[in-house]
Amino acid sequence: MFSTSSLLVAVVAVTAAGLPGAVAGVATTHHVQNASPPWGRARVSATFMTSDATAAVIGALAAPALVAIAGLPTALITLSAAVLLAAATAAFLLPAESGPPT
Repeated sequence: MFSTSSLLVAVVAVTAAGLPGAVAGVATTHHVQNASPPWGRARVSATFMTSDATAAVIGALAAPALVAIAGLPTALITLSAAVLLAAATAAFLLPAESGPPT
């Protein structure tokens, strides 16, 4: 995506890269709302969406700083490792799905 000189290839690559993120966002939001009790659904959803937006802003500020300090290749490897570490941590700490709440 970053090394192509074709606009069409870049647009297709961005679409292919962004689609799983959009699906994951919708699925996660649905699960958070579905797993929350009705009386707390608004607060839980608001807290989740606020923390998601805060993380996006922190990432948007931290990534360029990391690139400036460590260089692009090191920053890409570091950030990729952070994503993999977060996924492994979530898989370890989160309980297995037990079905819809009752």
